Amino acid sequence: MTSLLLQKDDIGAPMKDTSWLNKPALDSIMGKVIGCGHAVTDVSASLGCQCFGRALFLEHSFYNHACSPNAYFSCHLDNLDRCAALTARVHCIHDVSSGESVTISYIPTCGLDRNERRKRLKDGYDFKCMCDVCERNWTWAKGIEEHVTLPLGHEVDILRNMQYDCNQQLLALMDECKFSRERLNETQICDLGSCLSTIQMNKRGIRNQNIPGSHEVSIESHRLHAAALSLGGHVEAALKKHEAFHKAVQKILRIFDPVAYATSLNEYSAALDQVGDYGRRDEIIALALENLSCALGHDHIFIRTVASTLNNKCERVMKRRKLSKYLT
Repeated sequence: MTSLLLQKDDIGAPMKDTSWLNKPALDSIMGKVIGCGHAVTDVSASLGCQCFGRALFLEHSFYNHACSPNAYFSCHLDNLDRCAALTARVHCIHDVSSGESVTISYIPTCGLDRNERRKRLKDGYDFKCMCDVCERNWTWAKGIEEHVTLPLGHEVDILRNMQYDCNQQLLALMDECKFSRERLNETQICDLGSCLSTIQMNKRGIRNQNIPGSHEVSIESHRLHAAALSLGGHVEAALKKHEAFHKAVQKILRIFDPVAYATSLNEYSAALDQVGDYGRRDEIIALALENLSCALGHDHIFIRTVASTLNNKCERVMKRRKLSKYLT
């Protein structure tokens, strides 16, 4: 746009024709800028707190969308200091044949049904998605939709808003506990009880509306329940919710964000560590690192930081699964 404003005609005077400079044109330009912007994320943060900005990259503004993409776009910091330089990367998560387009997902893919995905893409990018999943071109795509398709007359946005509020409250409680390094006080226990009541109400709403078990809100209800139970010290009960989350995601892996999945798996492994189930913990750690490596590349700063932090906890399983490259 700036180059157009500075352009001159043959006699060197500024262009007089500014008829193109109107609100619809500017809205269109800004829409393209916003639409091509990518989230800047800190994947070491908790879910719900990972995105802290947006960036625009010319070279990375031409990928097509697919709800089950063959590549993953990440925009991360060169170290875990939020004042560091940015690095953008597109990493293939599936084999790409010669002549095949490299695709990424324009929206978070964590268990939305076809109508929801298409609405978000239409509202945000003004196109109707015709990818393999939305068109159900393959048997696996039809199977995925069976696990996430919402019933008619659903009120899933009410459930989603409840979950958002609950997640914010849990994040605040977790921050307070990290800061104080003490047991929950009476006020915090009351707040946690309120969260648990909201989660139970949310789960009843999911059952009453017959929301599929692998839909986004069903999966998120397991994650929130596990987080709340762990915070209250009920680790054994939390493990059951972690396992329910894990099983539900396994059914729709092709349309589930691998980094979000790995973040939840790390929480699962921490709970397993607390109860001393080291064998299962090692399996979950390896699965988390495999998903992170698939999406980000094994040399990504966050993966190396996780591996370094886990150190002896994951070294044995990393070597057994020939994943020692994460530890170098």
